[in-house]
Amino acid sequence: MKKIRLLLALALTLSIVLSCFGCSKKATVRNVTNEEFELFCDELFKEFLGDNSFNAHFTVTDAGKYGVNYEDEDYIMGTFDSSDIEETERETDDVLAKLRDFDDKSLSDSQKIVRDTLIYYFEIQDAFDGTTYLQSVIGPSNGIFSNMSVNFIEFGFYDEEDVENYFLFMKSLPDYMDDLYDFMYDQAEMGYFPMDEIVDQNIEICKKYLNTENEPLIITFEDKINKLDIPDDRKQEYIDKNAKYVKEYYLPIYEKGIEVLEELKGSGKIEGGLGNYGELGKKLYDAIIMDKTSTKMTPQQVIDYLDEKIEKCLMDMYKVMTFNPDAVDEFYEYEPSYTEPVSVIEDVLERMDEYPKPVVTKYNVEYQNPVCEIDGTLAYYLTARIDDINVNNIKVNGSAVRENPLEMYTTMAHEGYPGHLYQYTSFFANEEVHNVRKILDFIGVTEGWAQYASFSSLDYLCDIDDVSEGAVKMICYNDRYNYLLSARIDLGVNYECWTIDDTYDYILECGIDSYETAESLYFSVVGDPGLIIPYAVGCEQMYDLLDKAETLKGEECQSEFNEFIIENGILPFSIYEGLLEKSFGEAK
Repeated sequence: MKKIRLLLALALTLSIVLSCFGCSKKATVRNVTNEEFELFCDELFKEFLGDNSFNAHFTVTDAGKYGVNYEDEDYIMGTFDSSDIEETERETDDVLAKLRDFDDKSLSDSQKIVRDTLIYYFEIQDAFDGTTYLQSVIGPSNGIFSNMSVNFIEFGFYDEEDVENYFLFMKSLPDYMDDLYDFMYDQAEMGYFPMDEIVDQNIEICKKYLNTENEPLIITFEDKINKLDIPDDRKQEYIDKNAKYVKEYYLPIYEKGIEVLEELKGSGKIEGGLGNYGELGKKLYDAIIMDKTSTKMTPQQVIDYLDEKIEKCLMDMYKVMTFNPDAVDEFYEYEPSYTEPVSVIEDVLERMDEYPKPVVTKYNVEYQNPVCEIDGTLAYYLTARIDDINVNNIKVNGSAVRENPLEMYTTMAHEGYPGHLYQYTSFFANEEVHNVRKILDFIGVTEGWAQYASFSSLDYLCDIDDVSEGAVKMICYNDRYNYLLSARIDLGVNYECWTIDDTYDYILECGIDSYETAESLYFSVVGDPGLIIPYAVGCEQMYDLLDKAETLKGEECQSEFNEFIIENGILPFSIYEGLLEKSFGEAK
């Protein structure tokens, strides 16, 4: 999961802030009462592994242990055509119908959670029906060209079979990309291809990969192959083969990508965000909002929610400025003493007493190869396999954080402990949770937790660097405010059809007089709609849950709340809320 850089700057002026004014939370024991439902979930998990061998490699150490076996021809990156789209939509409807047939009386409490979570997940997928050709595959941050290298850089080798499969996947790249190029041509014909500014960004991304002297797929492959316990001569054979395949199958996707992008440039019929594409654009953005927030809120409801949270955040900052003006100066002047990301993790691990004990403290932190750095992305945590939580890799954008120790601190807390690494490994280690839950993605929840956790870890700086509580609050409110503004702009551009000028007018009202910033924000949310939403809305939803826990219990209970989230695992916010009301309400 990525930590995203913000483009906004804090405007600390009084004129802009006055616009208006003892319980144990354990996971439910998975006592099985409905064997038919259990078998259904087992089959659903197996189908997920069987549908895509590439995804399965990153999900489990050996799909064969779960009854899934592949032939050589199954080791492909995937296929993509209209029949695949239609089949997926039919399968989603079928799964939903079967899930709804399991009534409460036939299920245990833990099975009800699994069923309700699956229904929630597939209802979100169902909301995307009919919108596929409007979905861009060339988002500057989340698109195919900006992220393809990560697929192979992070492809782990347990044994020689993994190495051979790696080569099969790479050999399948041309066919996979041809499917995507055909999709892009279809988009252009339908009038759905992205605007030229987004195309230009992708052309530059392709050129960057082609013009590097130190090819990351060569370097990382050699590092991984040298760790295998195989003869040196065979290691060299693999190294030579990888160099050949990179040249023959991998690099050409960027060469052809430039050709296709140049040819399609100018074919975009619509300028601006998704709202400008009429009803289909609105339908897609509705689905994106549900997906990115892990809620059932509509875009308008999210707008109202963000406006309220922005106002509150400004008022919280104003209170600090009023009652502790020295904290503002300290906030501006403070720089943590960190020089390396791993030092952050070490210090945080020593202090996170208000969380359940980590199930694993094994991790690897590395700087990315500069050519793989994505502008605006500070780092990413490669989610561990659900059956091997000892392999945890965090890759850091050195260009973004080396000169900003505070950003380094919050980024590592977000990606590592008590953020993503901690949450996922705790979840995967919980044997009371069915594996089918562990493959579901609720990005609003996972990014929301990582944001909340990283902001909470700012309190440790009071001990580490003797920072005042007021300055720590300013750091937290500043970051939350900036994420909220960025998310609000996403809604403005993609739902309310804001132009660049509208975007500038909005940030100007917030005290930020920079047309260049407005342009950057505008094209960012046009290129990757919803990208920033999970960080802002998810974080605030997590704080809302904490507030509710404290209201129910009647006192500070952050430790109990943290335990509640970690012990119950990753769930949609509405399910958390129901469980919280029952658990904390009973405790009171």
